[in-house]
Amino acid sequence: MPHDLSVVILNWNTCADLRKCLGSIFGQAWRSAVQVVVADNGSADGSVSIAELLGARVVREPRKGYGSALMA
Repeated sequence: MPHDLSVVILNWNTCADLRKCLGSIFGQAWRSAVQVVVADNGSADGSVSIAELLGARVVREPRKGYGSALMA
């Protein structure tokens, strides 16, 4: 099913904030119309597991930095 909206979240060790953000997005009635992509920059705090568990697509980028995550 095509998505009406794609959201890209850049992530590096933001487990608590990511959980809240994804919970808000996926808790809505229109959640099936939204694709969430989390670009992870090598988090070590469980962020990736939370993102995957809540239904986000995770793109892993081993190179550190905002630009690298954004390009991934």
